[in-house]
Amino acid sequence: PAGEGGWGMGYGISKAAFQRVAGFLCVELGERGILCVNLQPGLIRTERLDADMGEFGFKGGAPPDVMGAVVAWFATQPEAFEHNGATVEAQFFCHDQRLLPGWEGPWVGPAAATRYELAGARLAELEARRRRELGIS
Repeated sequence: PAGEGGWGMGYGISKAAFQRVAGFLCVELGERGILCVNLQPGLIRTERLDADMGEFGFKGGAPPDVMGAVVAWFATQPEAFEHNGATVEAQFFCHDQRLLPGWEGPWVGPAAATRYELAGARLAELEARRRRELGIS
């Protein structure tokens, strides 16, 4: 809960809304060669995090250089357009692409620590099943 180390409703709502921005912008601007991706930073180790959230047990996180490396990759690599319209988990992308030598990779906590909303993935599974039932490719 907010006030106990968590976030308020407004913060969560704004994050949820931004999940769709790259997809919409890609449809509108992708044909013009404009790259639109949501880069999810995950927990980033900053002075602000330590100051505001340390008392609630938040510590660690990726160094800010992770986001810098990912943004630089998307700004300079032609393969970036393979991700146009997508949401990219920046820490995992940075680790998978080996963009930050010496960084051991994203921290992953206990499975019960975070509950992810998976409605989009579930809908994709249901639609794929229905296409198979109807014989549609």
